[in-house]
Amino acid sequence: MGTGLPFLEGPSSLYNPADGKVDAPGPYLRTLYFLSYHQANYTDAWNYNVRKLMQDASSIDTRKVYGQPMLTGELTADPNAPLRSVTFNPWLHKGGLFVGNMPNGSNDLSGTSRIQIYGNGNFNSSTTWATLSLLYEGPASSANNPLTVVAGCPSPTDSNITVASNAVGWSTGWSNSTMISLASGTLNSSTPIDDYFCLELPPVIQTTAGKALAMLMMQNEDPTAQAWHYFESPAFQALYPSLYPRYDGQPRIWSVDLNYTTWNN
Repeated sequence: MGTGLPFLEGPSSLYNPADGKVDAPGPYLRTLYFLSYHQANYTDAWNYNVRKLMQDASSIDTRKVYGQPMLTGELTADPNAPLRSVTFNPWLHKGGLFVGNMPNGSNDLSGTSRIQIYGNGNFNSSTTWATLSLLYEGPASSANNPLTVVAGCPSPTDSNITVASNAVGWSTGWSNSTMISLASGTLNSSTPIDDYFCLELPPVIQTTAGKALAMLMMQNEDPTAQAWHYFESPAFQALYPSLYPRYDGQPRIWSVDLNYTTWNN
């Protein structure tokens, strides 16, 4: 007697009862039951609601260029433009989202990168779990070393909290020093490509103007590391309207809301 919530154990991945699909490559399924015992009767219950909240996203990195790059990845210099951080939204190159580091002295001047997640759907006091899910598109050929990443939420008092996803660059990105982090995971040669990579978010995810906010970054940002990994952006998803799973590769946050109730048995 009680309510059961199925989810995948592993990288805190979630099962969607609406379509019967799992949004992550987890190893096994288990069920949580929320029970309260009152003498001979079970009277307490929790109604739960699982929501799939589609997100916008943008990567940021420490490089600076003259002008804005082409969406496909070509960084074309513009001598009439100021030197500034790049805005990578919308972006299509090898998936459109990226996280990692390219060291100084390499042919690639990308530097350190993070992914910022913006989306629709508010969380409230009944939101008990939240999981970030991104479609993994593999590593860069020149930087395919393993990379440990951590997911979290920006501080609600971050000075750049309201900068839009299509305007953000490294200089206007969220601060990692005040990020509220929780789960970490490692990207390596065993991570399936074109499959979902999921990390649990803090219990109370920060929101502003009705948008859920999250961030994925290197667990320890090492300027000497050579590891660069790609994920699918909303713009990249639009290129594949009928190819699974890319037509459903837009970043999303799964949330589980619990509301206390009672019943008479």
